[in-house]
Amino acid sequence: MHIFYLNQVITEITNVNKIIKQRNYASINSLLEELPEKQDIIKERYVNAFTFLEKAIGIKEEVEVLNHKHSLKLNPFKYFGINETKHSFLLSMLLNPKGDHGQGTRFLEIFLKQLGIEKPESGSWTVTAEVGRIDILIKRSEPASVIVIENKSNYAIDQPNQLYRYWYQEIHQVNPGIDYNSNDYLKNFRVVYLSPASWKLPDECSCLRPDNPDLFHLPERIPCHIDYWHFNDHINEWLNECIKTVSDQNVRLREYLKQYLETIKAL
Repeated sequence: MHIFYLNQVITEITNVNKIIKQRNYASINSLLEELPEKQDIIKERYVNAFTFLEKAIGIKEEVEVLNHKHSLKLNPFKYFGINETKHSFLLSMLLNPKGDHGQGTRFLEIFLKQLGIEKPESGSWTVTAEVGRIDILIKRSEPASVIVIENKSNYAIDQPNQLYRYWYQEIHQVNPGIDYNSNDYLKNFRVVYLSPASWKLPDECSCLRPDNPDLFHLPERIPCHIDYWHFNDHINEWLNECIKTVSDQNVRLREYLKQYLETIKAL
């Protein structure tokens, strides 16, 4: 509202200057007749505008004081140029039950529940990053489950047959006799396409079978549900849920999660 008043003041002054420059005496006389009323209006708008400026300056000073006390602007991630590979390693570390965070399966279970995996607390999970060209791979032997995560944090272009090849490599070859229509398959064998925003979707060519005679017996399109996840909502939600589970005494981990959360919001 105060910015509106400031703009109105500038407009009033501009209009007066135009009238004087044009030497439009009729308009000048009219302006002089309206001057007492306009003076009050302009004065009121000046007061409102400068009140706003004073408040803005006060808020800026308060922010600087808070930053001096708590270093709110400091986020080490922004100085290291976190690329797609680094995002994959950071995410996999948090998902890994044996990760340096020391929280066991807690973060992984939150992630798997959000994804809709059956009985995420059961069995033994392994998490790897950047192995065999797959950004993040989550596997469980019993009940058999595989989650392939393709990380597109840098908006990279999809390669032809990319998702199909990952499905073939990590899901089909390991479980060749599985029924593609079974509930177990639909629930526990997933491909997650992780991008910064909802408009970034996989190219259709990435989901199609390679032109290889040895694969012609397989479906033409990847026979697997693709989950479209985004940093700005799904990962945001997951990290916030993870933070809730960390005790206030574990300042190091809480701040790590918060700073990484700030980092992904800038993608």
